Amino acid sequence: MLAVIHAYRAGLFHTRFLIRNIFAGIVVGVLAAPLAIAFAIASGAQPEQGLYTAIITSFSVAMFGGTHVQIAGPTSALVMILSTVTQTYGVAAMQMVTLMAGVILILMGMLKLGDIVRGIPTTVVHGFSFGIGISIFVNQFKEFFGLTVALNSSTPFLQKIYLLLTALPHFSLNTTLLSLFGLAIIALSGRISPKIPAPLAALSLITLLNILFNFDDVNTIYSAYGGIPQRAPILMVPMVSWKVFFHLIPTACSIALLSSIETLLSAAATDKFTGDQHRPNQELIGLGVGNVISPFFGGFASTGTLSRTMTSLRYGANSPLAAVVHALFLISVLFVLAPAANKIPLCALAAILYFVAFNMTNLSFLWAYLKWVPKYDVFVFIMTFLLTVFFDLSKGILVGALLSYAGPPYIIPVLNQLKVKVIAVTKMFQLPFKI
Repeated sequence: MLAVIHAYRAGLFHTRFLIRNIFAGIVVGVLAAPLAIAFAIASGAQPEQGLYTAIITSFSVAMFGGTHVQIAGPTSALVMILSTVTQTYGVAAMQMVTLMAGVILILMGMLKLGDIVRGIPTTVVHGFSFGIGISIFVNQFKEFFGLTVALNSSTPFLQKIYLLLTALPHFSLNTTLLSLFGLAIIALSGRISPKIPAPLAALSLITLLNILFNFDDVNTIYSAYGGIPQRAPILMVPMVSWKVFFHLIPTACSIALLSSIETLLSAAATDKFTGDQHRPNQELIGLGVGNVISPFFGGFASTGTLSRTMTSLRYGANSPLAAVVHALFLISVLFVLAPAANKIPLCALAAILYFVAFNMTNLSFLWAYLKWVPKYDVFVFIMTFLLTVFFDLSKGILVGALLSYAGPPYIIPVLNQLKVKVIAVTKMFQLPFKI
């Protein structure tokens, strides 16, 4: 059943709920705008494409999804996959892989695979989340410190770290100070005023400082991308060669799987607050519709977002109206506030992404979690993490999911055989270490 029809039958569009849903939608829109722009830039897209994505997918999930309060949009989980696709094949390929992932999501919902996706162990989720967090730290290092080093998706992870550290002595002092100031604002804003979204506070103050002092060495959205155009997205059809299309199939599957996991985790979390029971298969269809439509208007892949959804709930949302208002607010940002957004320094967006990455790499939580899970789950976590960081997220999530579904009865004998062969090699060459 469509989310909007289900909410209407539940009486959630009654006038007594109107004001609080409108207010929640505006608040979450204020939070979503800087995140949408930041994730767009990190994915290799133009800033306005993040707004297009958030507007279209949020509206689609609100209309056709399986929850009352889900807020969809660009997320950190997909940043590294999309940036790799963009740098390797171009923006058109990023939009094509989004379209492909959307079709897969719709098929998953129609085939009622939502319950299976929800069964993926949290070990896999933690593994690729930790890997994504580390990757964001490395990829935003350049903007955080104002470095001029040239990097691309084909640069190996360790070499990328080496190049960044080599360029670090030539950092921009003004950029670095603004970045650190942004991190401090985000970290402290919750204690000072929990009602003000931390990313908005950091973005506003850093932009104001940059305008007042007019730093020459601080890159802004305007200086780097030519600004955000104040116009509606142009209808376009993503076109790639057949060779690129077939190369994108594994990536599209990874995006669909990752999007479904993150979206359904967010949906499950909302059930505890609303008392409702989300409909996982309908939620996948709603997300799939958004991802199919989005690339035709310049958008890219997105998911349901836990942080924005929970913010909406905290401010009183209980129906899809909040998500619709959130989309309308982003439209107003696009047409009214774009000149102000053009002055946003890229280091402010890097500070926001660093805080997101910090939350994804919570070492104290991971240490406590990995101490009580079975050893096999620790192995799955490590494999997912290493593949995510040193190869790409597609391999990390697919291999992690396969290892989880295969389970110890199938994998442990293989590992034992591998261990026997390694021991034999060490004895043959008399290597000075033991396995």
